[in-house]
Amino acid sequence: MWIHYAPAKAVEYVQADDNTRRWLADFRTKSFSQPISLESIDASRYSALLIPNCPAAVSDLAQHKDLAHIVNNFIQEKKPICAIGLGV
Repeated sequence: MWIHYAPAKAVEYVQADDNTRRWLADFRTKSFSQPISLESIDASRYSALLIPNCPAAVSDLAQHKDLAHIVNNFIQEKKPICAIGLGV
């Protein structure tokens, strides 16, 4: 399966078979398939934090006050935090 990115358009999946299309359709119905803003996160509702490898993390998230609030909450509550690659 190939992914074609076009500016200001939704991601277009090319060469996807029927099984892949069914999986994507099912995934899009799940609440976690839509990202939410860090400002709306209630850290007390979560039991673990994962910060993935992300090139933007170094510049965008390093000084983000809402992410700092979430991380500090996890540290205070002694909840697990996993940061990978540039997420560290």
